[in-house]
Amino acid sequence: MVYISTCLGLVAAFYYDFDKKERRSTEPSTQPPLECWNNADLEVCANAKFRIISEPLVKDQLFALVPPEGQSLLPWMISVWELFWDANQSRVMNQRRPQADWDVKTSGGFLTFENFMAALGRKPRL
Repeated sequence: MVYISTCLGLVAAFYYDFDKKERRSTEPSTQPPLECWNNADLEVCANAKFRIISEPLVKDQLFALVPPEGQSLLPWMISVWELFWDANQSRVMNQRRPQADWDVKTSGGFLTFENFMAALGRKPRL
């Protein structure tokens, strides 16, 4: 759920004009950064999305292309990206030195609803 929300946020930053409350063009020629995200080959899609989480340079290049209409989402996008970066680093470290109590479902406790809400600057309702 957290991953889906993050992907939707990135897509919204590129393809939705919040001021005009309308969709922007989704033609690959006008928005190339996400062209691989909706590919018939699911491996191409997965690799493109994973590169954003695992390669800071790719993330920086993508975030630099966010149109002016999506700039207000950048602080949120950066915060959520950092959460996924930490979770991915935890996963990599656990692969190198496995720990019996490492939680696969939450990537070592990083990907929880509470942490996601904190990355958004919100407190979850109890």
